[in-house]
Amino acid sequence: MIDEPTNHLDIKAREQVANYLKHKKQGFIVISHDRKFVDDTADHILSIEKSNILMYQGNFATYEAQKKLSDTHEEMENAKLKKSISRLKQTAAEKAEWSRSKESEKYGNPHVKGSGSIGDTGAIGARAARTMKRALTLQKHMQKDIQEKEKLLKNIEYIDPLSMNFVPTHHDRLLTVKDLTLSYPDSESSLFDPILFEIKKGNRVGIVGPNGAGKSTLIRAILGQFAGKVSGEIGQPQHLNVSYVRQSYDDNRGTLTEFAETNHLDYQEFLNNLHKLGLERNVFTTKIEHMSMGQQKKVELAKSLSVPAEFYLWDEPLNYLDIFNQEQLETLIKTVKPSMLIVEHDREFIQHVTTDVVELKTVG
Repeated sequence: MIDEPTNHLDIKAREQVANYLKHKKQGFIVISHDRKFVDDTADHILSIEKSNILMYQGNFATYEAQKKLSDTHEEMENAKLKKSISRLKQTAAEKAEWSRSKESEKYGNPHVKGSGSIGDTGAIGARAARTMKRALTLQKHMQKDIQEKEKLLKNIEYIDPLSMNFVPTHHDRLLTVKDLTLSYPDSESSLFDPILFEIKKGNRVGIVGPNGAGKSTLIRAILGQFAGKVSGEIGQPQHLNVSYVRQSYDDNRGTLTEFAETNHLDYQEFLNNLHKLGLERNVFTTKIEHMSMGQQKKVELAKSLSVPAEFYLWDEPLNYLDIFNQEQLETLIKTVKPSMLIVEHDREFIQHVTTDVVELKTVG
């Protein structure tokens, strides 16, 4: 039983683990949010749905195709059920109003025409009572039918769209990197071979490479937070508003209210994104340091989405996030088209959201 083995692993290591599992003679259960890894290793998918647990034969691509067909069918059935429920409720309301009007007849004009003689309110009352009884019985049956139909409505996974406080920039170039290498203060060797790239307005560049190649160090150098040796050029406009998702965020502490105030966030937008990312409302009162790793990651990501920014630096944003969260981020990035630099080991995500990829190659 293997729980999220791909977190923090680079692409090569993920391939090694996948290759090992493919050749295992014993069975295994693996939990992973890396779609390519699941495709390479699984021959059955156990999907924990909102209302039940389903088993699919095949890999993730097979599951995804079958799930889409199933959801489309269930959405059509849901639409039919909702129309039927709406009609039943309308009919029940009309029958209730009709029975009330009949009941009121016996208190109306005593000369109203009916089956009894003039002024025979007793006959009218008896007829109204019978009508009322039939209407109430019919109403009860309708309510039961409505409740039964409402139970049939499926809990389909709906992916709520996230919001991003993206500020369109007047700068044509957000980042220029020329012949750049980095080395630590106590080392004479460079972390990676010289790199050359630029990010223009609307470009999204993915940084890939093995662990230890210096991907996170590159981001720190761009932010001016690297204390080692920088050879080459890093160029950025002055006073550029940057939003940063970090790999390590142990300093995120306190309540969500305190956190939002400290980081000058729009509290409502921050909470909305957290809820859309799947953070339950009953967790909103929990201090960040007491949250799970996945919940803490969502806090870090929601902060980045809420900060007004012209340029985004995201360092492994997908760690601890499920596939629905990944799809939310993909949809958001494709819709907003912000300028970004993304470090990520998930090849599917990089392929889906970036306009260019830069590979860091270790020296030697």
